[in-house]
Amino acid sequence: MVAGVLQQLGIDMGPSQPPDHANPSGYFEDLRFQALHRFWSRKYETDLGRNQLRLPPWEPVLDQDDLGRYTKLIQVCARRDSWGVKDPELCYYAKHFATTLRRPIKLIATTRDKAAAAASIGSRRRWFSPADCDMVIDEYVRRQALTLTELAAHGITPALVVDYDEAIADPAATVQRIAAHVGLPVTDAATSFIAPELRKYRQHRPADTPRNEDQGLTTLTM
Repeated sequence: MVAGVLQQLGIDMGPSQPPDHANPSGYFEDLRFQALHRFWSRKYETDLGRNQLRLPPWEPVLDQDDLGRYTKLIQVCARRDSWGVKDPELCYYAKHFATTLRRPIKLIATTRDKAAAAASIGSRRRWFSPADCDMVIDEYVRRQALTLTELAAHGITPALVVDYDEAIADPAATVQRIAAHVGLPVTDAATSFIAPELRKYRQHRPADTPRNEDQGLTTLTM
């Protein structure tokens, strides 16, 4: 959702998988970075169970050839005035991304209720059990928390956090915050991109439940 908003604001999110029945609004995940991340995950993760769950190595260490591929791809992207990257596995490789890029990054961290995120994954990966979905989301929450700490060491902080349910409840305010963060004017297309039908899964919690930021950082958009 956030990546789609960025695209509608004029940021090039790169070539992505076309929309389909599971996600008619589009994915906005850069296929080039996605291919590299998937290749590295298969290359360095030797645990069959983690491979079946599509989980990358907890702390992947890239060799010089890998970093060279990252450098070449980033150089291609950097020819554009403004560009972004979204891929679920980016939180495992963000430290290498930031080190290779060596230029300022505007970081947006998105949050979503863990139960709702797990339900969403289960609807797309029907071979996952409910326990599998819970475990995957829990790992991404922990991995992203570590990623934010790693990026902070490089002087990159998550200056903007966007909550999924809050965004759908108030699209205009959400787009205003995102646009201000990336320094671009608000567009009607960006605001209308956040539609109520995007909320297919939602965990209903009592109104007096304390807000917990650990409920789920499930993806990074840079």
